[in-house]
Amino acid sequence: KLAMFGLAIVAALILVAIIGPLIVQDPTALGKTSKAPPSLNHPFGTDDLGRDTMTRAMYGGRVSLGIGFLVSLISVAMGVTVGSLSGYLGGWWDNVIMRINDVENTLPDLPILMILSKIFPPGFWTMCVILVALSAFRGVRIARAMTLSLKKQAFSEAAQSLGANWRRLIVRHILPNSLSPLFVTVTL
Repeated sequence: KLAMFGLAIVAALILVAIIGPLIVQDPTALGKTSKAPPSLNHPFGTDDLGRDTMTRAMYGGRVSLGIGFLVSLISVAMGVTVGSLSGYLGGWWDNVIMRINDVENTLPDLPILMILSKIFPPGFWTMCVILVALSAFRGVRIARAMTLSLKKQAFSEAAQSLGANWRRLIVRHILPNSLSPLFVTVTL
């Protein structure tokens, strides 16, 4: 019940972020009263320039959701691809990928984000690229572990004996059977 309640709240916030800016005023419109307290006209009040804070939060929610979804999809896709190849091919490829993953996991994200945000110009795509670079290997270990366990299963060996190459085996047999842990990674 608590998970469904949380899902309802998240769904409501997503709905407000998507539909809200279509029905509210311009977020850059200056009002007559600055730093106004919450009222019927301005439910969250106004900022120091008289702009409606609720409208600005709705527009900001769109940007945050866009960055979050885009970064998580790209980074998990990269992590799944690299992790599956690492687990299936093994050898020196696996060693190199896992050492890169170890280094990436030991670096603190917040100081790196702060430094990179000062180096590069601000913007939606800059933030997406920085976050993808920092989180691209998040799903590598999970995809690698699932690939290592699934490639020894009977269905994988049967597909190999029927002539499936490694690409087909990964795409058609291993990835579909490892989706549940990957969904958890996307959610995180």
